[in-house]
Amino acid sequence: MKATTKKTEKAAAPKAAKAAPKAVAKPAAKPAEAPKAPAKKAAAKKATIQATLPIAEAPRAPKTVSPEERYHMIQVRAYYKALDNGFTGDAIRFWLDAEKEIDELFK
Repeated sequence: MKATTKKTEKAAAPKAAKAAPKAVAKPAAKPAEAPKAPAKKAAAKKATIQATLPIAEAPRAPKTVSPEERYHMIQVRAYYKALDNGFTGDAIRFWLDAEKEIDELFK
């Protein structure tokens, strides 16, 4: 019985190998695409969306600052004034000028 099974397998194998390859179907030609919608609609929609967005404002300095913050700002500004002058000159003058500039910012 084993012999007949082997013969059947051998006989089936060549038939599968000799089977003709299936023809590959070519895709049908695509119909011409319809023209795209006019750009005016998209631009109008974008303008409408932008009109509803809030306008970005430039950041403003706070109206009030604590005495510590004011002192620190004057300190930094006086330092840069002295740096610009090569650390030569009157330190009190740099401080007073810096104090005047910082006070002007918060009026």
